[in-house]
Amino acid sequence: MVKSTARTSGKGGKATSGSGGPDKLTAWQMYEKALQERKSKDPNDRRQACEKGWLAAVTAVDEFLASKGRVVHKGAPDAHAKRNKYLADLAMNDENVRELRPLIADVAESLHGACFYAGEESPYYDVVLEKVVREILERTGHAP
Repeated sequence: MVKSTARTSGKGGKATSGSGGPDKLTAWQMYEKALQERKSKDPNDRRQACEKGWLAAVTAVDEFLASKGRVVHKGAPDAHAKRNKYLADLAMNDENVRELRPLIADVAESLHGACFYAGEESPYYDVVLEKVVREILERTGHAP
């Protein structure tokens, strides 16, 4: 299994480890935090849950791609385009990746685009967060 690392922040600010540095969350831990925040009545928490779900999926996919020799640099202006291209290239010979591609598109559009940025609410986001992100984590080897 590939372990992911990402910084976390949210209500209370950055989490820090005992050594003073930021805690690193695995993709699965981000997913679990997203599920907890999604239960909140606070719209800001719910938006943050959507973003954590997106980050969990992206972290897992980027590490999966890196394991295949395709590196996507976080924060690069072309990161989303490269991720899509690499997935398309790999999908030609890999059924798992063919099934992964539409899941990523769904998460990008619904959780990252509509829910986080636009602040739209829909029960569908719960399905994407709970089912689709989990499937992405499982397909990329990030589920426990």
